[in-house]
This record gives sequence, structure tokens and C-alpha cells, in this order.
Amino acid sequence: MFRRALAALFIGTFAVLGTSAMAQDNPSYNLVNNSGRVIETFRTSPVSDNEWGEDRLGSRVLASGQRFAVRLPRGECEYDIRVTFQGGGRYERREVNVCETADVVIGPDDIIEPQQGSPSLRIRNTSRQAINEVYATTTDVDNWGNDRLGRSVLAAGQSRTFSLPQGSCEYDIRVVFADGSDTERREVDLCNNSEQTFREGN
Repeated sequence: MFRRALAALFIGTFAVLGTSAMAQDNPSYNLVNNSGRVIETFRTSPVSDNEWGEDRLGSRVLASGQRFAVRLPRGECEYDIRVTFQGGGRYERREVNVCETADVVIGPDDIIEPQQGSPSLRIRNTSRQAINEVYATTTDVDNWGNDRLGRSVLAAGQSRTFSLPQGSCEYDIRVVFADGSDTERREVDLCNNSEQTFREGN
């Protein structure tokens, strides 16, 4: 009798621990829109990725007060999240441990409104090697677009100014060095901080 009770206790404890471990490793969650606005696009990707990936809402939108079930594969827990709203504005969170939360809630105070102005970009290369590629896109764009250097390179110690259209001030910037390494900067206000200095690992 004692052995049966002990075995039952062991099995029950193992089942509880196993369920708890599985729950901690589950990256799926609910995106909850309490912003007062309509969410137009929603993208999320592991922090190890350099791209936001596809719009998970597809042809749908997410009205305020609604929630969207986000189903992600097991394996990684830390994700970046990006949402855009109808009429402008966005929401972003970086390095979210989605295994530790059931709901990611977006409220009205979480919305980042677009800035307007006259942006400009000057890249200064203080590294020991050339910069082979330069990308600069407004934060509402979901890909890096074309290499702004084209067929040229930015040699070590040189600077170059790139023309940008008037409108949004906030840009994401990416440079690729001759050895293939790259550096990214997100949400840079180029209306107030136009000169960006890059070197390897920075």
C-alpha cells in the first residue's frame, strides 16, 4: 500500500512539473487591442531575426476591444513586436519574453505618433574597413529597401550625406561592412540627429 501511494505521489509530481515546464516554454499569447484605434498590421519575429516578417493579420484588421491569438512555434521565447494603426502611429516592443505572458495589451498611451519634419542623413565611417552597404527606411516600412550606396562604397574615415524626402523624422538605419558584419539602429530621429557615426561593433 505504501509503495503504491509513493508511486502515485511521484507520478503526480512529475506530471505537474512537466506541465509547468511546458507552460514556461510556450511562446503563444494573445495580442489585446485596448488602444482606441484600429490595428492595421501586426508583425512579430524572434530577436535573432533582422526582419519583421509577414503581417500576421493578413487581410484583416483588429478593432479596439478585440484580441488576436498569436500562435508561435516552441523553441524561442524572446520576440520583437510591431503594430501599425489606421491613420498613422505605431507600437513597438523589443525583447519581450512571450513565454512569461498570456496577453500583450496595447493601450492608448503605448502609441508612438509619427513625427513630421525635414530629415537628413550623414554617415561617418570611423572604422578600419569600408562600409559596403547603407540602408535607411522610415520606421513604418517593413523591409530595408535598396542599398543607398549603390555600386560605390564608403571607405574608412570618409563621410557621405544622403538625401531623404520631407515627412517622417524617424528612421531605421543599417550599414554592412566589408567583412560582412552589420550594425542596425532603430527609431533614429534624423530631424534632430542627422549625423550618424559607425564603426565595427557599434
